Amino acid sequence: MMRAYRFCGACIVLAIMVGGVAGAAEYKYRIRKQICQMDDSCQTGGSSDASPQFGLAATQGNPAAMNITGGSSPGANVVFTISNTGELASGAMTVSLTGDTGNFSKTADTCNGQTLAASATCSITIQPVATENGSYTGTLQVSGTPGGTVSQALSGTASGFVVDPGTVVPDGSVYAGLSPDGNVPMYVTRCDAGMSWDGSACTGMRSGISWNNGTDYGSPYDCSNWGCTGTTSVTTGKSNTATIAGLMGLGSPHQAAKYCQDLVEDGKTDWYLPARDELNVLYTNRVAIGGFDLSGSYPLGYYWASSETNLYYAAWAQRFSNAYQHDTSKYYGLSVRCARTDTVAELGMTVPQGDPAAMDITGGSSPGDDVVFTITNTGELASGTMTVSLTGDTGNFSKTADTCNGQALAASASCSITIQPVATENGSYTGTLQVSGTPGGTVSQALSGTAIGFVATPELSLTPATDVLNVVGSSYGTWAYGSPVTYTVQNCVGCGTAHAVLSTLSSTTNFEFVVGSNTCIGDDLADGASCTFQLRSKADRNQTLTPSDLVISSSDADSVVRPLSGTATGFVSPFIVYLWNSSGVNVGNPPTVLTFTLAQRTVVTSVQAYQYAPGVIIPDNTIGFVGTNSYEFMIPSFGVACQGGGGYCGAVGEYSTVVEAGTYTVTNAQSATWSWNGSSGNRGFLQVRGYPAP
Repeated sequence: MMRAYRFCGACIVLAIMVGGVAGAAEYKYRIRKQICQMDDSCQTGGSSDASPQFGLAATQGNPAAMNITGGSSPGANVVFTISNTGELASGAMTVSLTGDTGNFSKTADTCNGQTLAASATCSITIQPVATENGSYTGTLQVSGTPGGTVSQALSGTASGFVVDPGTVVPDGSVYAGLSPDGNVPMYVTRCDAGMSWDGSACTGMRSGISWNNGTDYGSPYDCSNWGCTGTTSVTTGKSNTATIAGLMGLGSPHQAAKYCQDLVEDGKTDWYLPARDELNVLYTNRVAIGGFDLSGSYPLGYYWASSETNLYYAAWAQRFSNAYQHDTSKYYGLSVRCARTDTVAELGMTVPQGDPAAMDITGGSSPGDDVVFTITNTGELASGTMTVSLTGDTGNFSKTADTCNGQALAASASCSITIQPVATENGSYTGTLQVSGTPGGTVSQALSGTAIGFVATPELSLTPATDVLNVVGSSYGTWAYGSPVTYTVQNCVGCGTAHAVLSTLSSTTNFEFVVGSNTCIGDDLADGASCTFQLRSKADRNQTLTPSDLVISSSDADSVVRPLSGTATGFVSPFIVYLWNSSGVNVGNPPTVLTFTLAQRTVVTSVQAYQYAPGVIIPDNTIGFVGTNSYEFMIPSFGVACQGGGGYCGAVGEYSTVVEAGTYTVTNAQSATWSWNGSSGNRGFLQVRGYPAP
């Protein structure tokens, strides 16, 4: 046996050799003991990063909106997934629910009592349940050792359950019925002002409380003497009470309203003096609610409303023996029963991160910083399903996260929306974020920002707009050129560099760059820079010029294309036929036959007919070429027919007719047009011009 020692500060590791002999080929060791005396340099193995660690996520449903609507319980399932994100197995897990546990039912659980291997998951399914309207909260907690503890807050609101007036709700108040508009449940105290509930009945003395400060102000019976509150609404007791209790002028303090506003009962502080029509709801259900003075005797058989009449000195009151409502002087001490309502869902918006009025982008770097909007239901009832919308310059606002859209919010619950500004060019932008729900209302927030630092994409322009370039020539076959047009290509001001700017022609048959004039030959054009070139048309015969596209291109700017066109005129073709006849071309006096031969396919450009005077040329005469193929050429007159006198007269027609090679006989549609009407010594002749056809 051999002992080997390794010293690690004050830490000693003992290694015992077993079953071997020194110098042998194989050794076996067992670690017997590790002694560490307060020395961290001796590690026992393992890593905290590998420890099991629980994660919790709601993979179905919204734990903040576990609502029940329409009085239909249970509500929709919410599924929670528990995962072990560590590298070692967890300990056995414990799953618990706390809070309003009667409103949360665990319908499935593959976690409780189980361990989770590394990367494994389990799930828990919870349903909201209720038997009456109201809000509820709770907490789901999962723990294990090792593994740690994870928890999730739960909340929801139950609505739509039918409750009979007179029902005592869990907080101790009494359900009185729906508000006059039929939308909001109303609740009242168990007893009138001055009395208290002893568990079975209202005890104590009912108080007679004046509407104002108890003073009879006498005449004159107007606002200047009695003080007017302006609370004439007969349906909104809550806002009436808030207004009246806050007044400091004549008639203050207004004792009936102040009593209800200051009341703390059944854990509630939002009591108010009912408005006239709300008071009538209490009267309608007076027996079921209980505790009212139904004697009809004055003054305690009458109850104050928070609604002021138009008599200035009076407010509305109601006798609870027979529903009689009337105006009563404010200084009388009548009975008071305070009411409250669950605040309907009301959406509010805050901005916990960023500034919606400065959603800027700088340095051309998009997107900009996140702006986070929190939507909170500040009411006591659940909201309806929310709709989130963006209007305005919507291309400049990107909604990157949204836990609100399509969801309902329980009372006091919140959700969030994250928006980033985005841009591709410099400029300002505005928009509006709007969130709405029914119930819940609508909240909105103006958005604005400015983007700077972007370099605009280069954009090329071409001037002038000239696209028709004509040619006027003289002699067929000799090239002639149109007047050069100088074009300028310019990059936009404030734009990035346009690289490799090049001018080209799709066809150079009849258009060409003037040699030495082109500076747009592939160089770069910086911000606002330009290049130029000269372009001209060319032709060697009369024709419609072959179209060509003038193209200005760049490696990073859109191309500019200018279609070019034009016409070539003024070219005179050489004679291809010259016929002379002393008797003219005359089919009847006597008939004369003229023939000629075209050695090749030819474009006939003009036919000219002449007659020495005193011959006659009749207007709009037709000359025919008759052969294997036949052609007709109408020769217009030069004004009136000419006859008599000296010299000669003639007519010419211009064409662009292709005549095939061959021998042709000339025909004349009208007789006696080129002759001296039979007289000898007078001559007519025919000239035909053209050029070889392509």
